[in-house]
Amino acid sequence: MRLAVIGAGAVGGTIAALAEHAGHDVTIVARGEQRDAIRANGLSLAGAFGHMTGHPHVVDTIGTADRFDLVVVAVKAHQTAAAVAPIELSSTTPLLVVQNGFGGFDAVRDRFPENPAAIGLALFGATIAEPGRIHATYAASLVVGGDRNAVNMTRSILSTQLRVRLTRNPAGAAWTKVLINSVNAMPALTGLSVQRTIAHRGLRRIVTALMREVAQVGYARGEKFADLGAVSARDVRFLSVVPLRWGQLIPLRLAQKMGVVPNYASTLQSIKRGRTTEVDHLSGAIVDAAAEISRTAPINHTVTELIREVARTGEFMTPDEVVDRIPLR
Repeated sequence: MRLAVIGAGAVGGTIAALAEHAGHDVTIVARGEQRDAIRANGLSLAGAFGHMTGHPHVVDTIGTADRFDLVVVAVKAHQTAAAVAPIELSSTTPLLVVQNGFGGFDAVRDRFPENPAAIGLALFGATIAEPGRIHATYAASLVVGGDRNAVNMTRSILSTQLRVRLTRNPAGAAWTKVLINSVNAMPALTGLSVQRTIAHRGLRRIVTALMREVAQVGYARGEKFADLGAVSARDVRFLSVVPLRWGQLIPLRLAQKMGVVPNYASTLQSIKRGRTTEVDHLSGAIVDAAAEISRTAPINHTVTELIREVARTGEFMTPDEVVDRIPLR
């Protein structure tokens, strides 16, 4: 089958490498040093999914003359509108939007309102070791939900190499994913791995407080959280009402699931590469979602401002500095 992947970052590159390894015809829409490296030396994936090197087609854009069985949009939420703007597709081409944070799926639907489309939530971990080389830090599933045709095509292409699981509540699963992505915040501020930040008592309390605030804002809006990986809807309800000392069991479980290979979360990876972060579509989006119902999300607000500061200055904080600047009740 023919697959196009828009975005050759850690997640998009992992999906492209696994699909080509399964024997599919893969085209990547990429830019910059990642595009140049893949053209010159191929795309290599190492780590939790095994070791493989492929040579996908690399292009600057795709058009209606290019026929694909599935197009995966795997760029950061804040980059989605610009990434899909020059793309031309047949209205029957299925789309999978691999979403981290809010806004990416809506941008794709605005650009391609007639196409069958599904949301994808990547639970596996991956980093760009260097241009053209991706390291999968831990293996986990890709959760998909939405249009049946898009979901079925995703399963047909990817399920031999990747666990593809179905959610019947993609909107609720997206909220649970944003809650899980609270673990991204402390690495972005400190430069440390997820595992090391969760191991630090003070940082773990902040992560737990972030998660609890996401849950409380979501419930206040009437959102219906869905089971997603290691976090169930019951876990979210638990987080929303219990003291932090009990709620910290959830981030501890997530860190354990990641194993011992350091996971440098996506927001931190963007900061290290000098790229704009997705924080406005993660913690920042929770602040906006709270404001829409005349509530506040003070912890997510503070974290958003601090991540912007670190991204601007390039200077990470010590764990103790983070604890001092994010006071908890």
